[in-house]
Amino acid sequence: MRIVVRLAVVCLFTFAAACDSSSSQPGDMGVGDGVGDATPADAGDPTLVTTQQGPIKCKVIGGFRACLGIPYAAPPVGDLRWKPPEPPKAWTTPRDATQHGPSCWQPYTEPVLGVSVAENFDEDCLSLAVWSPNPAPAKAPVMVWFHGGGFAIGGAATELFSGQRLAALHDVVVVAVNYRLGPLGMMAHPALGQGPGNFLLLDQQAALRWVQDNIRAFGGDPENVTIFGESAGAFSCCYHLVSPKSKDLFHRAVMQSGTCMKMRTRAQAESYGQLVSKAVGCDTASDEAKCLRDTSAKRLAEAMELPLRLHYDARPFMMPFVDGDTLLEQPPEALANGNFNKVPLIIGSNATEATLFLNTSELKAMDTATMRQLVENAFSSADADKILARYDTSSYGSPVEAMVALITDSIFTCAVRRMARAVAAAGQPVYLYQFTHEPSVFAAVDAFLRSPHGAELLYLFGMPIPAPLPASEKPVATAIQGYWTRFAKTSDPNGGGAAAWPRYDAASGKYLEIGVTQKEGSALQSATCDFWDTLPLELHAP
Repeated sequence: MRIVVRLAVVCLFTFAAACDSSSSQPGDMGVGDGVGDATPADAGDPTLVTTQQGPIKCKVIGGFRACLGIPYAAPPVGDLRWKPPEPPKAWTTPRDATQHGPSCWQPYTEPVLGVSVAENFDEDCLSLAVWSPNPAPAKAPVMVWFHGGGFAIGGAATELFSGQRLAALHDVVVVAVNYRLGPLGMMAHPALGQGPGNFLLLDQQAALRWVQDNIRAFGGDPENVTIFGESAGAFSCCYHLVSPKSKDLFHRAVMQSGTCMKMRTRAQAESYGQLVSKAVGCDTASDEAKCLRDTSAKRLAEAMELPLRLHYDARPFMMPFVDGDTLLEQPPEALANGNFNKVPLIIGSNATEATLFLNTSELKAMDTATMRQLVENAFSSADADKILARYDTSSYGSPVEAMVALITDSIFTCAVRRMARAVAAAGQPVYLYQFTHEPSVFAAVDAFLRSPHGAELLYLFGMPIPAPLPASEKPVATAIQGYWTRFAKTSDPNGGGAAAWPRYDAASGKYLEIGVTQKEGSALQSATCDFWDTLPLELHAP
């Protein structure tokens, strides 16, 4: 079972790779684009950049410059574990920035189907990577990437997330951020006191402040910053939208397969923290807080497994919570009350998100009893009856296909619509999408996947993982890269001869369907989403 979990999470959710994606010339997607063609260094040594902390030595490959492993905060170790990030120490001689820094500790570390996850883990992991065009631009738009992985896995070294192509081909500066994960990144426990608990969000805010202070040195414009992320990265974008501490640190957002949903309270988060303490054997210690602080980062990271059925899993899983510091109220309430950072937004999801989470032999063979149990993990019996009546298996051909639709609709499609409506109601431009393309590389692994959670990442970053994509799929990459980077430049994804993307409003429900060809749609899953609006979904509490 754990092998299947690693396949789902690592191969599709993160595509983590041990190699440094910028250490060699990038492969193509079945077409020549010249991104990786080596060129002589410009006069003045473009590999040297001076940050506020000190000079760094980067590398230049063709049309981009890669500056990797740059510390944006002090190591969160020792007395700084479970503390807000502090500024990094300054240095005077050029610091090597040609390799990624360690990824933050996480539980999944074994290669899957020939794709390796980063093998370099450390609690000292608060670094970021910057890819910028070469030659250096002046005041280029900045795109700050928050990776997905259920707040448990992933990192800036993940090869799939390399920003080199976006930088070289679209004249933007891309920043990818490492942030603390799992129990090290979002911990609440009565023995640890009532301070801030969402340390990973504090990390991300520290990285955004680093961008404000330093990005000019890389050719970026600190007054034109777009945050973007997928899955947990999109949820992160939500939290920055509703966090007062993130105000003025960014100017627009792109949220892929993640949205603003109800979170745990501090009391619920502390209950989860007690599960963590028990898992590492600290619950019976005479000084529980000291025991937790003395426990190795590796053991803490591996203490709790990531339940892949999300809200429909009987096991609780760790996510940020309303801690009274980074987050002051439930995100849906903040949106409804207008208490959020109002910026233009792209938001959307994929056509069959849930195939990723149900892609095991056991779940694909589920019967109606198993399906009911999954639904009752998240809802009362009375509400489960309503849901199962709407997702009658006879209409979908099998229980697993009904469950694919149920999870996709409830957690993604309809939750995304809810947020799009809230932001549009506040007067902000909103562009809604559904990604429908079915990657050929996924079909080669398992036809059940179709257009799963994370499918769009292959095209957004354009990296050839696990193999170059065929030329027939280049239009998907051209479209999504173009829309995203035009939005980062102007707050409007339209232009460049691309199919028109209508601005979203609740009355028309217009959205863009993204595939090999793009087309306008309206009222996506309208009746179904009206149904889900009456059944708020909550995380399973410990």
